[in-house]
Amino acid sequence: MKNITKCSLALHLYEPRVNLLVSKLDEIIAVGIGKPVNVTTQFSWFGFDTMGDLTFSKSFNMLSDQRWHFMVTRLKTSIGLLGPFTPVPWLMRIGFAMPIFKVVREWNSMINWGADRMVERICVGHNL
Repeated sequence: MKNITKCSLALHLYEPRVNLLVSKLDEIIAVGIGKPVNVTTQFSWFGFDTMGDLTFSKSFNMLSDQRWHFMVTRLKTSIGLLGPFTPVPWLMRIGFAMPIFKVVREWNSMINWGADRMVERICVGHNL
């Protein structure tokens, strides 16, 4: 029961932060009234901004900047490695051990960047 109470409190405290991002998304869509708006891109930016804020206590600011964050671009590029190699996971392990390929270096860079952000987040504490 205690965990449910903690989750409810966390959700309640995160709500204003998510609402700010929802308002920003609404503004962007409203600016495009009467014109085509690429909502796929806008919703992706909203999703990643929300995940960044909730996970790292820092938004990627893609809605505000109206452009992809470099690390999300790197993620989108390197994630393409996973699909073809899923049936042969041992081959993927060998490939990741050889950073001679640009996409492997980008993957490793992305993983290290995320780990660094998590260390920062842990050092800040439970700042909801």
